[in-house]
Parts: sequence; structure tokens; C-alpha cells
Amino acid sequence: MATSLSLMGEHLSCPICLDIFKNPVVLKCSHSFCEDCLQKNWKEVVNRLCPVCRKECYSEEPCPSLALRSLCESIQKITENNQAEHYCQLHEEKLKLFCFDDKQPICVVCHTSKKHKGHECNPIEEIVPGLKNKIQAMISSSVNKLQNEKITHQNWSEHIKGQFQCAEEQIREEFNKLHQFLEEEETAKIGALREEQEQKDEVMQERAEALTRETETLAETTVVVNKEMDVDNITFLQNYKTIMNRANCVSTDTEDIETVSGVLVDMANHLGSLKFKVWEKMLEIIDYIPVTLDPNTTSFMLAVADDLRTLKYSNWQNYPNNTERFQKNVGVLGSEGFSEGIHFWDVEARFFHSLIPKVAFAR
Repeated sequence: MATSLSLMGEHLSCPICLDIFKNPVVLKCSHSFCEDCLQKNWKEVVNRLCPVCRKECYSEEPCPSLALRSLCESIQKITENNQAEHYCQLHEEKLKLFCFDDKQPICVVCHTSKKHKGHECNPIEEIVPGLKNKIQAMISSSVNKLQNEKITHQNWSEHIKGQFQCAEEQIREEFNKLHQFLEEEETAKIGALREEQEQKDEVMQERAEALTRETETLAETTVVVNKEMDVDNITFLQNYKTIMNRANCVSTDTEDIETVSGVLVDMANHLGSLKFKVWEKMLEIIDYIPVTLDPNTTSFMLAVADDLRTLKYSNWQNYPNNTERFQKNVGVLGSEGFSEGIHFWDVEARFFHSLIPKVAFAR
């Protein structure tokens, strides 16, 4: 506010007295002056010239500037009020000291009063630069802190994005293995079913061919028998024994299909507990990890492998400084904790560095 008033005062100052206009008048050349200042200036010179641009003003009389006058009076009142604020309201003394305990400017009389007795007070002229520098330092510190937080936030965002991409790739890879296994199992199961179907079809085809042969033989025999029976009764009876023997010879060599076992497809063998059998076989390609390491807790001197089951001592890693991470000690936590019971596991430690860190394995 004070700065704005100061700038306005510079533009509302008389070029002659260098003070805020009093009864301002304006010449034809658009320059403004205090009425008294202009008249005094013209009394001291022969020619009536504009004191600024030196243009002649013989015939023109200065015109009062009512708008400029009103503006200057308003500025004058504000300035007087501001100057009044620089004085103590209790003692009407100028504010010359600053009380650090109460954080307010005071006068000399206030300094000697009981209210500010024992308070740290210094002259305003001495402490204002320091206080302004302190505030600037606070602002700079806040700006730097905010910038650092932005950088940290960006690094965390990039780390999270990297975690997502790495996890996505591994998930797709693992599911591709499962998909490949299931496709191979599906192909094998359908292949076994088709192989049994072909075997059954072959048996049925052989039986169909045998039935066809027997049908043809029976038809030929029937023709012969009918011909032999197409005689008179005496002749038929004389040849009865031969005809009966020929008729008895016409019998099927194939076994009745209803009495043969294993002719149908073994549905129970192919479909019984199918998902369980596939899952049981899937266990052969799946590794169970009893302890999964949590990479979000890894200290900065350790690097966890992508499978989250092995780690190695490494150089300083650029991990986010999150609250779950080991800050001072070298270690890593499992993804699941234990609240009761006895748990143990074997740890295979391989060290290739001359400086071996001390790592404690909980048991």
C-alpha cells in the first residue's frame, strides 16, 4: 500500500515545488502545476512560458483541474492517516522500537512501562532489514522445500511407473507359461481322446465288415435252401437232413456287441477330476516361495531380484525414501509376517565381496 501511494505521489507532484498538487491548474500543453507555484514562477520571468516544455502561454489562463485536485486531496488524506498510524495511540509518541516478545512496534514510553518490562526491544531502523531478510529466507526455504518435494514426487512417480511395468511384464510372462501349459495339456487330453476314438472306430469298422460278409453268405445260403425246399414233400423229407445241416452252418462268427466290454469311450477316464489332475500336474512347473521379499523395505545397500526370492549386497540404490524402508540397518522384510507358531527356512548365502555386511536372519 505504501509503495502504491509513493508511486502515485511521484505522478501527482508539482514539477516546481515537488510536492503533491495544491489547487492544481493545467496549461494548454497539458502540464499541471500548483496555482501558487505557477503564479510565482511567472512573476520572476518576463515571458509566460510553461516551466516544463517552455511553450508560450500569453493568451491562455491556467484552467483549474478539478479531477486532479480531488485526487490529490484524497492522497493527502491517506498520507496523513498513514503518518498518524506511525505514532503510539497511548502516548502519541513516534514508534521507534520493536518488541520481539509481543511482535509489535512500540514507542520509548511503552518500553519503560510494565507491559513491556523485560522484553527484548530494538530500534526499528536496526531490526527491519534483518526481519525482512529472515522472511525472505523463510520464503526461499519454503520454495526450495517445495521444489525438492516436486522432484521427490516426480522420482516416486517414475519409480511407481517402473514397478508397474516390471510387475506387468512378469505377470504376463508367468501367465504365458500357464497358458502354454494349459494349451499343451488340452492338446494332449484331446489327442488321447481322439486316439481312443480311432481305436474304437477301427474295432467297429472291423465288426461292420464281418457283418457284411456274414450277411452276404447268409443271403447265398438262403437262396440255396429255398431252392432245395421248393420240391414235393417226399423229396423235401428225403433231403431234410441235408437241408438242416446247411441251415445250421449259417451262423454269425462275430460276438454280439452287447456282450463285448470296453466298446464305448471311457468318459470317466478322460473327464473324471479333469481340473484336479491338470492342477496336480501343474504343480510340477510351479515353484512355491514360502518367504517373499518385500522390495519396498529393502535397504539402500541391497538389491532384490525380480523373482522376489533372492537379493544381493550392492552399491547404493536409488530407492524412494519411504517410511517402510530400512534406513540405517541393512535388511529386508518378508511380504507376510508371523504372529505365532514356529517358522524356519534355509538361507543360502553367497558372498563375493571382501567387505561382508552383518545381516541377521530372524528365525
